Amino acid sequence: MDWVTPVISGAAGVIGASVGVLGNAMHSRAQRKFSEMSRTQKMTESKFKVYNQVLDINGRVPVLEPGQGDGWRPDLYVKHVRPLLFQNLHLLDARVREQVRTIDNRLQLKRWDLMKLTDEADDTDYMYYFDLIALIEDAYTSVR
Repeated sequence: MDWVTPVISGAAGVIGASVGVLGNAMHSRAQRKFSEMSRTQKMTESKFKVYNQVLDINGRVPVLEPGQGDGWRPDLYVKHVRPLLFQNLHLLDARVREQVRTIDNRLQLKRWDLMKLTDEADDTDYMYYFDLIALIEDAYTSVR
């Protein structure tokens, strides 16, 4: 019967160590989940800072001027809005990124004279920018 005490002590040690390992694993998992949530929250905040800046510029700078020629001022878009979008393009929603790239591609084609003003109506460019702003505004409704 001398063996009972060491066996019970050993079993208690194994159980205690198992509980410690399990507790550490659960704590590590919770810490990873918290870190991921924190990272996602920071990315979302950064994305909305960009969106806020774009909407602010959109309200202050007449990128769209209905009734003024074709209503689209690509020079103001390139000077004021585009730098804000490309500063954190990787954080933006996929549809917003696609719209930004579409506008960029169309501007590039016009710059290279591969797309003439007669190829498509000028209000198409107006609508691409208008849709970009609508996508940004939709992001606010999807958060709440």
